[in-house]
Amino acid sequence: MQHWDGTETAILDLSWQEDNTLLLTRRTLGGGTCLRSFDPQTKQLHSA
Repeated sequence: MQHWDGTETAILDLSWQEDNTLLLTRRTLGGGTCLRSFDPQTKQLHSA
């Protein structure tokens, strides 16, 4: 997760998914939220 894109300011929630990825709820710069999926095996962060 070192490649943070700079549009989010905080991780609000983490939850493990059945496919062994993490679902991250993140706060955006504008005060909204976005969902990202993080795969620990590939270390890739994707839009959810």
